Amino acid sequence: ALERLAATLGVAARARFLGFVPDCDLPSLLNSADLFVMPSTAELLSIATLEAMACGRPVVAAAAGALPELVSSGENGYLFAPGDAEDAARCLARAVSAPERLAAMGLDMAVSPAGATTCGGVAGIGPLPATGGAA
Repeated sequence: ALERLAATLGVAARARFLGFVPDCDLPSLLNSADLFVMPSTAELLSIATLEAMACGRPVVAAAAGALPELVSSGENGYLFAPGDAEDAARCLARAVSAPERLAAMGLDMAVSPAGATTCGGVAGIGPLPATGGAA
């Protein structure tokens, strides 16, 4: 269904639907992205967002659940109003319109992935290993 939608919207050549990704492949996948997007409004503590941040990826996320504790708009990503697709699009456009700023956001997290201001006081998060397995 998503593949058909991507084709209908004319973005199929730029979209890849990977399905399940094993834990050991997550770091290289996350590191291949310019930013991480978490549109869910049901995240209590988003492990996926924390993993992306540990890999130094800026985050565009819904301002819901614990995500506002992790993401500081303009510092390590952008927050949008939950359920507001236009606001989400504005945040994504803002993020990709300034690639140098986006890279700096990621670099700040890569240097200090568990900083009190960067990760909302969540301690003990470090870079994910290049190869993995069960922790």
